[in-house]
Amino acid sequence: MRLAIDLKQFHDVFFEEAEEHLSEMEQLLLHLDVTLPDSEHVNGIFRAAHSIKGGANMFGFIEVGAVTHAMETVFDGVRGGVREISGEIIDVVLRGSDVVRGALAAQRAGEDVDAASAQAIASQLEKIASAKLRASPKGPAAAVFSAPGGAEAAQPPAPGDAAQPPVPGGAAQPPVPENATQPPLPGGSVTDEAG
Repeated sequence: MRLAIDLKQFHDVFFEEAEEHLSEMEQLLLHLDVTLPDSEHVNGIFRAAHSIKGGANMFGFIEVGAVTHAMETVFDGVRGGVREISGEIIDVVLRGSDVVRGALAAQRAGEDVDAASAQAIASQLEKIASAKLRASPKGPAAAVFSAPGGAEAAQPPAPGDAAQPPVPGGAAQPPVPENATQPPLPGGSVTDEAG
C-alpha cells in the first residue's frame, strides 16, 4: 500500500528556512573580503545556496533551483581555489538572491514566478562558473584563504596535482612516482598478484 504525501504541507517551513539562508548568504557576501576571503564565509555561502537548491528541487520550484544551483557552482569553484572571488561575483550573487527572494514570494502567494529574470541571472552565474579558471604558478588550486583566527590555510591540491593530501598533524606527503610499488602490508609482505 502506497501512502500519498502532500508536500504542500511543508512549503511554509521551506519558505521560512530559505529566507533565513538568503539573509545569511547576503550578510556573508556583504562582509566577504575579496583580497583574502575567509573560508568559513565562503563555505557558508555555498551551504546556504545548496540548502535552498535542495528544497526548491524537492518542491518543484524550478527557477529557484536553477538560480541557487548556479550560485552553488560558482562558490564551489571559489571553495576549491580554482575561482577567485571578485566584486562582480558578489554583485551577481546578490542580484541572484533578490531574484530568488522574489520567486519564493511568488510561489508562496500562488503567483507566477518571473521566469525571465530567473533565467537571466542563472545565465550570468553560469557564465561566471564556466569562465576560464584562474591559474597560478603553483597550479590552479593555489588559493589561500584566511582561516579562523587570522592564520592562512592553503586549499587542498586540485585533482591531478602531484602533491598528496596533508596527513594528520599538518605535514604534506611527498609526491608518489607513478611507477612506485605498493608498500608492504602491516604485519606481512606485499602479495604477488600475478601468482
